[in-house]
Amino acid sequence: MARSSIEQKVAAVGALSRPELVDLWVKKYRCLPPSGARQPLLVRSAAWHLQEKQNGGLSMNTKRLIKATLKRIEASTNVGGVEFINDPPAKAI
Repeated sequence: MARSSIEQKVAAVGALSRPELVDLWVKKYRCLPPSGARQPLLVRSAAWHLQEKQNGGLSMNTKRLIKATLKRIEASTNVGGVEFINDPPAKAI
């Protein structure tokens, strides 16, 4: 059974070098990957974005649910030991 085009592209991502994966990350996120990001994370990110492009990404309903969840988390003063500060950052003197 022949593999689909997207399956072939996703499989090919695993053969990319780290510098190639970093280039893909920078093109998508417009910043370097986090320090310490390992190659498997870069591969999964690149593969996910290929599939997103092919399949259209998240549905509008899913995006709305994510935004609503983030608003609830940000409105909380302390979530799992992590404090969210809604005040603007202090100006440098």
